[in-house]
Amino acid sequence: MKVLLIDPVGTGHHLEYAVLLASGLKALGIQVCFAGPSSLLDALTSDSMIQDGIPLDEISFGSNYFANERTRFRFFQNSMTACRKTGAEICHFLYIDRYLTSALYGGVLRNKTSSIYATLHTVYFLPEFTPSRAHVLKGQVDFWSLRLLVSNGMRIMLHSEKITSSLKILTGQQKFDYVPYPVAEFFVTGEERGIFRAHIRARWGLSAGEVLLLVFGGTRHDKGADLAIKMLSLLPSQFHILIAGKGTFFPQAYLEELASYHGVLNRVHFDNRIIPESERPDYFCGCDIFLMPYRKNFSGQSGPLTVAAALGTKIVSPDLPVLAETISNHNLGWLYPVEDVEQMAATVLEAANSPVLKPPQKFITNHSTLAFSKAVAESYSKAKNK
Repeated sequence: MKVLLIDPVGTGHHLEYAVLLASGLKALGIQVCFAGPSSLLDALTSDSMIQDGIPLDEISFGSNYFANERTRFRFFQNSMTACRKTGAEICHFLYIDRYLTSALYGGVLRNKTSSIYATLHTVYFLPEFTPSRAHVLKGQVDFWSLRLLVSNGMRIMLHSEKITSSLKILTGQQKFDYVPYPVAEFFVTGEERGIFRAHIRARWGLSAGEVLLLVFGGTRHDKGADLAIKMLSLLPSQFHILIAGKGTFFPQAYLEELASYHGVLNRVHFDNRIIPESERPDYFCGCDIFLMPYRKNFSGQSGPLTVAAALGTKIVSPDLPVLAETISNHNLGWLYPVEDVEQMAATVLEAANSPVLKPPQKFITNHSTLAFSKAVAESYSKAKNK
């Protein structure tokens, strides 16, 4: 089998996701090609993960809506050209979120030579995750696009069993497959964990008795870094927050002003950049608790959640559907009512006073690269050529 993996973005978790899947498929004897940004292409080529690659311009957005739509349209057109050029049997879009309508009118369904497959990481289009009337309307359009794509041959992979079942019912289609979110393997000894912890705490000047909460990833609105700062003001003075990730919706200057307003500026620390994958164990082993202050409109799985679980770091998460499903199924951490700042603080205190978690072997096995790749390959076998 020959598979073409396609991704519109080349940074952050997109890189890790593509590398894990490409390596897993290759280990199963599947020939892998790739089309996407040069940053991803270079990483996959340097690690000998792929046998062929086609560079595509990364999708980036400006202030002009119509220019953005033309960029998306060209990306999907070029993707279909790449699929024909490689002769792949499976064309797999690794990230279709918010591009469903663009894929529909970009010619994806006109492909007659390959089975089309896509990973849907979030269900932002469902009413319960839409924060405004405008988002509700856009969500309805995207859901209509999803139904058309699936009814005309596209098969969809998701990382939540509950959401997979729900979409089958809502669309009346069975072309949705659950696969576990992949978790990279970490081989961290107790001595190394101590070194990571000492390094992180020394870098931000924390003493042995202070508690460090890690908020990890870009500061998008739905990830709620501002809520974490408000919550910190409700905790004792030994609690600190490290916000590690590129400033996006909330720039560092705004979060610093917010922290100053709440009187906790000296307890909020920043590492304003995309954290390389190689440095992640430092942060997740160096903190005491991994905190997810996500808002109600966060509708997908969390890559950092799986990293924290694999490393045995305490996790405090909102009771959002996909996150609660993962945490409850494997007893990974503590849940609080989403966007309830007071309950978030109470749950952080409970976690801080509880024993350190041990990574459940069932979770690690079920979410290994091998389990992920086998599930994807099994789904490929269900895709039918149109």
